Amino acid sequence: MISIITCVYNQSKYILQTILSVLDQTYKNFEYIILDDGSIDATTEIIKSINDPRVKLIRNEKNLGLTKSLNIALSYATRKYIVRLDGDDIMVPNRLAVQLKFMNTNPEIALCGSRAILINEVGSQIRISDSVPKTDEMLKFLLWDNCLIHSSVIFRKKCIEAIGGYNENYVRTQDYNLWVDFIKKYSIACLPYFLIGWRDHSENISTLKCQEQQDFALQISLEFLRYTFPELINIPDGELIQLRKNHMQWFRSKDSPKGKEKILIEIKKRL
Repeated sequence: MISIITCVYNQSKYILQTILSVLDQTYKNFEYIILDDGSIDATTEIIKSINDPRVKLIRNEKNLGLTKSLNIALSYATRKYIVRLDGDDIMVPNRLAVQLKFMNTNPEIALCGSRAILINEVGSQIRISDSVPKTDEMLKFLLWDNCLIHSSVIFRKKCIEAIGGYNENYVRTQDYNLWVDFIKKYSIACLPYFLIGWRDHSENISTLKCQEQQDFALQISLEFLRYTFPELINIPDGELIQLRKNHMQWFRSKDSPKGKEKILIEIKKRL
């Protein structure tokens, strides 16, 4: 039923913990596709040492980057559902069982994430992730920023195939762009359960490429605003950027509007 996808590059420090957390799942009917994006450390050897037929290693001859690697890994997936997991994160033992039950029970949902426990380099808890938006609030959140954790999601294979996979124009924040592509056609959700350990360390892409990540996220947000509200197409970037900066937290609040029409009214008030 499930294809799990992990793309790694020089993750020898964490990849074994990641793999073991997958093999320790209470739900056992999965294939685990690990794509090594040209690692030059011991990552490949660690993966090869795992003696489990569900683990399938694919290796790029050269480093292609995460977005292209994700699409390559997707092409090897054979199951109904795709689950994502980064090579430095871990799953809690019932993650697959919980998300699979939710997806089977809610056929109208195409993609579903979860909350996370943030862990440090040695696996100790730092804090927990923020509360998650309800399904009917997802659009409101995604207009302004990424509100899902990449490692936490499960989605239907037929749906990501329908939207053409990950957009390879986005070498960063490809996950945020994927959520936007999904919500243009489908319903997406996020469970309030803590189903992954999301590792925070000095070698995270979000740390090493922080400004680049922010620039790509801003581009996605502005494009999605204009897609959702064509009335904003002629509004200069500067004005929309200022709106986003000043009111992003307000639109995330409990008191902010949910419906598209109400959101547009409030946007126009603030321009």
